[in-house]
Formats: sequence, structure tokens, C-alpha cells
Amino acid sequence: MSLSKFLVSKQKSMINPRFYRNEEKTIKNLHKQLSRKSKNSTNRKKAKIKLARKYEKIFNRKLDWMHKTSTDLSNRCDVIILENLNIRGMQKFSSGISKSVTLDFSWNNFVSILRYKMIERGNHLILVDRWFPSSKLCSHCGWLNSELNISTRKWTCHECRTVHDRDVNASMNIYTEGLKQLISQSETSISTVGTTGSHACGDDRSLSFRKHSSMNQEFTSLNK
Repeated sequence: MSLSKFLVSKQKSMINPRFYRNEEKTIKNLHKQLSRKSKNSTNRKKAKIKLARKYEKIFNRKLDWMHKTSTDLSNRCDVIILENLNIRGMQKFSSGISKSVTLDFSWNNFVSILRYKMIERGNHLILVDRWFPSSKLCSHCGWLNSELNISTRKWTCHECRTVHDRDVNASMNIYTEGLKQLISQSETSISTVGTTGSHACGDDRSLSFRKHSSMNQEFTSLNK
């Protein structure tokens, strides 16, 4: 996840829709207009309705965008790997970050919507642990840059001298770690199926990542 690009991978990136930020000046003006109206007056009631409608419009645009984006991703991807971010912690850390992850695109809501759509289609959503140092690891050699701070957008690995874009490098590390989790889940599922004797020897249906009923049940239980 990127504050400026919403989602980033090695191949492509998206754009932060900035639903709230683009309307922030208008919202502030509407709040000012409301505060200047006399209490219990008709004009104050009108100002309240006007402000509420603006918030509703932002919410509806954001929800529509999240549903369309999650539907597109779940239709195109068998597996999606994301960070399991601490949104509450990010809200306390910076007001700018808080506006991006909760007001511009509601990160938690998006992940929830994406999760049920992936499960409905028999696909897999993998969430990498929030403590995994995705930004600090060199995706080329594995060197850990423990001194990397949040304001640094590009850095050079001291070991292999590879120059990294922070977001792209993090996405590559998340991809690698997520595949390890997916393989581990599939091996556990295959082992479980084998012990029950539900598949004949040589039947490779249990190796399929897509639309594997046992894996879907396991994934659902992991996310309850």
C-alpha cells in the first residue's frame, strides 16, 4: 500500500483517489457557514443538510470506487498479497497519513470488501504480517536497512548496491513473503486431504491453488 499510489506492484501502480482531500476546502467552508448560523434557526438546519449531503456524496463515491476496484482485482487475480497494516497506529502517527488511509480510500473497508469477493470466487487473499520489514529489506540480496526512515523514498543497498524505489521494493518483498505463506497453506491442506484418503493416489486436483475447496475452508477459518 502507498499513500500516493494506493496499491503498488513491480509491474504497475494505481493512484490515490483523494476523495476527501479534493473536497476538503469545500467541507471547511461548509463548516464555517454552519458555525455562523444562529442555533435552532432555519438557516442552520439548511446548512446542516448541505454539509451532510457533501459528506454523503464523498462516502458514496468512495464506496462505489472500492467496489469497482475490488471487483476488477478479484476477477483478474487468483491470489492477491497485501500488508496487514496497523491502521489505528497510523492514524495516531500522522494526520496526513490518517486522512489518506481512512478518509481518501478507507483501507480497512477496502480489504474487507476485497476479502469476501476473493473468497466468493475461490481465490486467495494473503495478508503479510505488519511487522515484516518489507520496506527495509533489499529485494535483491536480502540485506536489512535498519536505518531507513519513513521520509526516504529511494535508497541504495550497502551490500549489492541496488537502487530501490521504496514502494516497489516493499511490494516485491511482500510478494515473496506472501507466496511462502500460500505454499505453506497449500501444503497443509494437501497433507490434511492425504490423511483422510479423500483423493486417490496420483490425483493432482489437490494441488490446484484456484477454487480448491479445502483451502477455501482453511482460509476462511484463518480470517474469522
